Amino acid sequence: MLRIEPVLAEFILGEIRDERGESRFIKIWEDLRDICFEISNNEFAANTFLKGISKKFDFRKIVLFFEKILSEQINDKVVFINTAKWHAENKVNSDKKSVVFFFEKNLWSDYLSRYMQSLNIKPVEYWTMISSSYLTYIERGGNILFSKIKSLLNISNTNRSKEITKESISKNTFTVIPACRESFSEEGLRTSRNDNLRGFTNDRISNIKEKNAEVVSNTRVPLIAAWYTGKTVTFDLKKRSDFFWFLKSEIPHEQVLVYFDRKDIPVTEEMAGILKREEVKFLALSRSATTSKDILVWSPTAKYKKLKTSLFWLIFKTYLLNVIRLRITPFFFIINMLYFARQYAYWHDFFGSTNVKININPADLFKSNIPMILALDENRGVNISYHWSNLDFSSTAMSNCSDVMFSFGPAYKWVWEANHSAIDNLIYCGYITDYSFKEVKENSLIIRKQLLDRGVKFILCYFDENSMDDRMAVITNERSAGIYKYLIEKMLQDETLGLIFKPGYPKTLYQRLSSIADLIDKAKTSGRCIFMDKGSYVTERYPTEAAQAADLCVGLLLSGTVTLESYLSGLPVIFLDLEKLYSNPVYEWGKGKIVFDSLDDLFSAIQKYRKNPQSMPGFGDLSSWAKGKDLFKDGNASLRMGQYINWLLEMFNQGKTREEAIEYANQRYAELWGKENVVKWH
Repeated sequence: MLRIEPVLAEFILGEIRDERGESRFIKIWEDLRDICFEISNNEFAANTFLKGISKKFDFRKIVLFFEKILSEQINDKVVFINTAKWHAENKVNSDKKSVVFFFEKNLWSDYLSRYMQSLNIKPVEYWTMISSSYLTYIERGGNILFSKIKSLLNISNTNRSKEITKESISKNTFTVIPACRESFSEEGLRTSRNDNLRGFTNDRISNIKEKNAEVVSNTRVPLIAAWYTGKTVTFDLKKRSDFFWFLKSEIPHEQVLVYFDRKDIPVTEEMAGILKREEVKFLALSRSATTSKDILVWSPTAKYKKLKTSLFWLIFKTYLLNVIRLRITPFFFIINMLYFARQYAYWHDFFGSTNVKININPADLFKSNIPMILALDENRGVNISYHWSNLDFSSTAMSNCSDVMFSFGPAYKWVWEANHSAIDNLIYCGYITDYSFKEVKENSLIIRKQLLDRGVKFILCYFDENSMDDRMAVITNERSAGIYKYLIEKMLQDETLGLIFKPGYPKTLYQRLSSIADLIDKAKTSGRCIFMDKGSYVTERYPTEAAQAADLCVGLLLSGTVTLESYLSGLPVIFLDLEKLYSNPVYEWGKGKIVFDSLDDLFSAIQKYRKNPQSMPGFGDLSSWAKGKDLFKDGNASLRMGQYINWLLEMFNQGKTREEAIEYANQRYAELWGKENVVKWH
């Protein structure tokens, strides 16, 4: 019996720090990865149930699928364990030996117990009648049942869905778009797609499935499918686009299919109009992924149900065989393989029906993407992912199993090696949107002149990262507002200083910075502060546009993507690191030169640099940090990607196999750009 009354432990992930003051969120994610791998090596690698299932599927990718599910299941527990340790040591000054952690007994209890003990925490397990993880499965099952009932009650709305017809395809209105993540949240992305898997009673009644099957069976031209990630739908080289790999290539527009499945950013008539003008095909994967009744919605054909039933039977037979051999298969494996089967059957039907041979998706990071990739493999297609963010640590969240992964450069190879990625071909192409450096130069000069005309002598550009008020936040809204407030006040005190703010997520910026709304208005009124905040969801303007208008750029060490882009654009760049990530190698040689762990130290260095740049050699020079991150630096990264994809398409147009297509593209790429830039992973 407890002798004290429990109280809720309040915490924010980013504020959990070690004795040096370093935020532990990266260490927590790495611990999570290592626990997952220990469990995977002991419980998944020789699992007879998974081995039986993998007679049909690539075993490496099945294991990766379960590693992601496992990571999702124990993520909060690992965070809470570290929170308990931190809270006891820093909030109540408790003796380390008195830290006790109560947790529900489950399949992974022994592994979590050992982890707690390594942190000097005493684990105490308890039993429950029904596991919380099973309650989650029951809730999801209930949602599926409710969706089906709702669909049956909405039969009267059948005729509202526009049918896919041969005529619509001939008019280039047949469209497909994919989903994404940085913005990338699997829960958000899969919601719309699950609408397809659950509630297409209306479409079934109106025989749209059969019409889909009939139409696409006559459309046998190989297609490149691209998932819509949430950026502005544009073909303007000066704006951030999902189609950067396409803009400077010779890929036939009529063989590109964009698919939309995000109900938080649905396809609109305006987006559709832009795609139509470019003769690009497009399509929504659910009615909730479009705001227009005139935009085509794809739904599964009869093949989906047939394949799903077949896979369910395979799972049952494999389970039954294990029972006969007196081998216990935990419910965890069965329920998640059923989920896998539904996803696999859906995507197998989609890729087969549309004759997609190349699928491009930068967010192939979730458990739902693995059955998708395997379904394309079975349809003899090639899945392509691309590296879009600077990576300074490795986690299960970033593991990938694409057929082809485009990466900035070899400096990142260790990331995928360390997280059990099952990539087949790693292609180094350079920083993927480096063509924009030249394209936006004119815009940058206009912004710079605007500030100089107001008497500004030195322009500072600050790049933020997304923030939120949540206990799992790394950056809180208060922290973000504090940085903006500090810089704005310094600017208001110095009439020769100009500021450019380049938020990554403008849609929510002013809501997140509401505590300093008056100060922001004052800064804008001065004419010496510019917010580059245009964009519906994520920003539509490239970071380089802001960087090239400035004299110095400041970004956060915990990310580094915008700072890399700024450096490659030719600007001096420094890091602000209020998270105090002292384990980052940059501190070994860059403290006081390119990385600063307080706003006061950062601004003092900026002032010193302004007065006499020669007195601060190495200030803002990221060349050592950026080594190996882009070997080309020539503005042609997207051109290289487009070439490779087009070589694949050429082979598919000739009826070649996926293996022949990949081999041909690898060979051509190696001949033109260097064999060291083509890495056969396995």
